[in-house]
Amino acid sequence: MQGSLLVAILNGLLFLIASAGNSDRPTPLLDRLLGTLHRLLKFYNRYAYTYVAVYGEDFSTSSSKVWGMFQASGWDALINDELTGAALSIGMVVAGVLGMIISFLVNALFDLCGLWCSLYSLLISILTAMLIASAVLGNVQAAISTTFVLWAEDPKVLQSNRPEFYEKMRAAAVLKYPSMVKSL
Repeated sequence: MQGSLLVAILNGLLFLIASAGNSDRPTPLLDRLLGTLHRLLKFYNRYAYTYVAVYGEDFSTSSSKVWGMFQASGWDALINDELTGAALSIGMVVAGVLGMIISFLVNALFDLCGLWCSLYSLLISILTAMLIASAVLGNVQAAISTTFVLWAEDPKVLQSNRPEFYEKMRAAAVLKYPSMVKSL
């Protein structure tokens, strides 16, 4: 079964649980379990589809390679994903706050409209700045996932194409995995 289909089925289950109301709602443990499974499937799919995009293989083959990558890296991809996701989310919030500040300054300096208009303007500027940042930072997240996949699959290609970046990645990997010195 393809990964996106599993995510869609899980989305449907989560929707049914959320719309059931408090009286028919299952235990919080089941709710938490399904939510965690949903996040893991989306995470796994991102790396599997990265393999599909980079190497042009079918989803099943890519999924097998991703599983092997996760076993070899000790699930460091998950930690990498959580840390970069948190940093990128903070960047999106900062962009929203900057958009709000700019909107406030423009409204205060030029006295463009009254109080309610200024509040609507602030709200629209926050949302717009966060949407723009989300679009940009989504590409950054994809680049991070792609770099991780390419590094895990064949670090020698990175060495020949970008030697300085390879040395930085290699130094970090040797600190984390001293046994990798022989293979790198």
